[in-house]
Amino acid sequence: MTIQEGPRDRGTKGNSVGREGWLLSLLLAALVISGGVAGTMLIRSMLPPERARIPVKVVGAFWKREMKTERRFKRLVRGFAWERVIQIEKRVRGRDTGSSLPDGAKLIRKRVSRETTESCTKAGSKRERKKKAEKDCIQVPVTRTSYEYEYNVWMKGRVLKAVGKDREDREPSWPKVSLGAGEREGASSAVYRVLYVEEGVEGEQSLEVDESRWRQLKPGDELPVDTERWGPTRTLTESSQGPEDFTPRWPEVLADERVTEKSAKYILHLRDERGLGYSAPVSEAQWHQLAPGGSCTVVLHHGQFFGVE
Repeated sequence: MTIQEGPRDRGTKGNSVGREGWLLSLLLAALVISGGVAGTMLIRSMLPPERARIPVKVVGAFWKREMKTERRFKRLVRGFAWERVIQIEKRVRGRDTGSSLPDGAKLIRKRVSRETTESCTKAGSKRERKKKAEKDCIQVPVTRTSYEYEYNVWMKGRVLKAVGKDREDREPSWPKVSLGAGEREGASSAVYRVLYVEEGVEGEQSLEVDESRWRQLKPGDELPVDTERWGPTRTLTESSQGPEDFTPRWPEVLADERVTEKSAKYILHLRDERGLGYSAPVSEAQWHQLAPGGSCTVVLHHGQFFGVE
């Protein structure tokens, strides 16, 4: 808070300072003479009151509102790329051994083995089996047959690929297929990418999308993404245009910005009956309650500004 005094005669102000120094010396002497208690009471009587209220009028105002914002980085479509792939499979002969002969397999060797295995059951009644762990076992003959065979198996072979990368290349095609002996066409796949540039990032980047989305986008479109990136913070400020501007406003924020921080300052210019001026900070609620020409009270604590009521 600042207190502005009205015009005074400089000589009068200097004489006042001299008188104040003389009075202070006199008070100190009285303190020594009186033994301390009476002198202290005398000094306190000359000091400003602990709490004083001064009626004032609102003669002007100043406000300032500030906010910090971040701007969302844009991703702009620049072009398109595509890739279509066909896997060619090649037939090869494989060899394996198993307990059965698969359909279409060529038998190389059949093996039959005979052996015996032991088959056991517990002897006696349930009560006897609880007392004894005796078993009745017999030898059972078992015949096992195995087949060694050759079969046709399809393995991955060469890959046919067609690619395109151009600003306007929107007509992807499949690679031409020409099969040789023992070959067949296998699985096929396609990948569609959007080429874009992003603010704050050097170079061109790509994003894989499905074919329908890939065909909808056009060069210059903004590319929506799941994870947004926000740029550096900038500070916006709006303040009063004069002492009678009593309508605080927030700065305008662009559509691609978000507010990260807000702050505000409200100051009233006040004047009392003696013509002394005060610049007092107030809360937003007090600001809206008061208006130029209105009245309020300045509270002083030991002669220092304490608040506005």
